[in-house]
Amino acid sequence: MKLSEMKLSEYEQKMLQLYWNTLNEDQTLNIFNNPNLTTLSFINHLKVKQFQLFQCKNVIPVLNSDLKELEIEQCDLQTIPGFKLNELEVLKAKNNNILTINGSQFPKLKELDLSYNKKLQLRRTAVHEPNLKTYPKRMQHL
Repeated sequence: MKLSEMKLSEYEQKMLQLYWNTLNEDQTLNIFNNPNLTTLSFINHLKVKQFQLFQCKNVIPVLNSDLKELEIEQCDLQTIPGFKLNELEVLKAKNNNILTINGSQFPKLKELDLSYNKKLQLRRTAVHEPNLKTYPKRMQHL
């Protein structure tokens, strides 16, 4: 569902507009410590590209109930923070500087794309299902 198709309350619309205005002003997406995200708990696909991400474990679980797909691309991210996304099925974190990832954070993960990350280390617990789609041919320095 697109944001334009969602029926948001007036308060939620204002909070969302405030969130995007802040994002556009300073080119920084503080996704892990932004109180405005509490109104976005219905999002099931979040894509973040070319923003500086700050790491905090407090607010991202708000997205846990519905978040099925998370894409983080070219954000200079070094680790996937220690939160657990129980419903996440697709994780794409391409062109970052990810050092490690622990798959036990994502029990329903079906697709994992960590291509073009520097010095990536995958813990074997990352592969829970035999049908997990990964992209090892495109990974660098594995």
